[in-house]
Amino acid sequence: MRDAPVRVGPYEIVIELASGGMATTYIAHKRGDAFFERLVVVKRIHPWLLEDPKSGDMTVFKAPRGRGLVPYGISFHVGSQQHNVAAWDRALASTAAAFRTCAERGIVLTMINLGGGFPARYVRKTPKLESYGKAIFRALRRHFGNDVPETIVEPGRGLVGNAGIIEAEVVLITKRAPEDEVRWVYLDIGKFHGLAETIDESIRYPIRTARDREETAPCIIAGPTCDSVDVLYERTPYPLPVSLAIGDKVLIEATGAYTTTYSSVGFNGYPPLRQYVI
Repeated sequence: MRDAPVRVGPYEIVIELASGGMATTYIAHKRGDAFFERLVVVKRIHPWLLEDPKSGDMTVFKAPRGRGLVPYGISFHVGSQQHNVAAWDRALASTAAAFRTCAERGIVLTMINLGGGFPARYVRKTPKLESYGKAIFRALRRHFGNDVPETIVEPGRGLVGNAGIIEAEVVLITKRAPEDEVRWVYLDIGKFHGLAETIDESIRYPIRTARDREETAPCIIAGPTCDSVDVLYERTPYPLPVSLAIGDKVLIEATGAYTTTYSSVGFNGYPPLRQYVI
C-alpha cells in the first residue's frame, strides 16, 4: 500500500483496493458499540489535489462534458436527523464557492440539491419545520444573493417518520445477576428486524405500553436473536413500567422511515417485518 493511512476519520484501513488519478479506495473497518463491526469501502481524494489550488481544474465537471453530458448542479447532505437548522449554511457557502469557480471556467451550474436531514419526531425534541425553511432561505440569500439557483430537497424521514408504529411483544424480562438493579427486557423485534437505526443508540424511538401511568424504572432493551449486538438501548437505559410483564404488547412509535427496508429476511429464522398500510 502506497502511503496508506492507518485511519481515515472513524474508519480503520485494512487494505488498498485501487488507486486512480483523483483518489484511492480502501477496505476499512467501522466499529461501534457492543463490539459491532462492519467492513466498508472508503474513497480518499489524493491529498495533493486538496493542497494545490492549481490542480483543482474542475475535473469532475470537465470530464463528463467531453462525453456529451452537461453539468447541472451540486448535491450535498448535512447528516440524517439533523437538529441544527444552521447546518445548511456552511454547505451552501461551499456550494456557492464551487458555483463561482465553475463559472470562471465557463461551466454554468443551475441547481442545488439540499439533500435530506430533515428530522422526524422521536424522543428528543426537534425544531419546527418552519425553522429549517427560514434558516435555509436565509443561507441561500446570504451566499447567492438574488440569483438563487433551482433548489430541491429530499425530506424522506421528515415526511414519513412519524407515520409508522411497530407493535412488538415482551418475550422475556430478567436480570443478569440477582443484585443487578437494571432489568433486561427482550422484545420480539430487534436490530435485525427493522430497528437498525438503534445502532450506537443513534435513534431513540418513543415506546408506549398499556402500563405507562404506573411506576417506571430504567431497563436495558434487547432483541430476540442470539447475536450479541442485538441490544437496542444499554448505554442509556430506557424507562419502562415496573409492572411490565412477559406477553405485554409495546408500541414503538415514529417507525415510518428506515424500518421495513432495514428488516432482514430470515435472520435467526425470523421472517421480515410485516407491514400494513392504512
